Amino acid sequence: MTQALLGIDIGTSGCKALLIDGDGAVLASRTETYGLSQPHPGWTEQDPQSWIEGARAAVASVLARRPDAVIDAVGLSGQMHGATPLDASHSVLRPAQCWRAFPPPGNREIRISRARDPRSGGSRRPSARRSGVRGGFRR
Repeated sequence: MTQALLGIDIGTSGCKALLIDGDGAVLASRTETYGLSQPHPGWTEQDPQSWIEGARAAVASVLARRPDAVIDAVGLSGQMHGATPLDASHSVLRPAQCWRAFPPPGNREIRISRARDPRSGGSRRPSARRSGVRGGFRR
């Protein structure tokens, strides 16, 4: 049996799975791609189910290539600054808006607060400020 670490990255273009040994040598890797939808200019959306299907297929592929692997740990990473609206029972309400899905210039102005985060007392993360995640939109 080979001890291994499994990495899973759910990105905007696909899900990548990587199986490495304790020294960092790659034992197997696989990328399962999925599409993006652009229903309006400047908007990018994805079906969250495609992330699940992509992750299942990519992980199954690397594990099939190395049936002797014993997974010691799993590392996860994923997209930033997206929004997947859920209802009260955690069911997906509509396609997820990806980080590139902000309105095109001229339609809305991003109003960004540079105030300190009242919850932590610290300054807001620069990445959140740039994306407008903590800022508000105004017409």
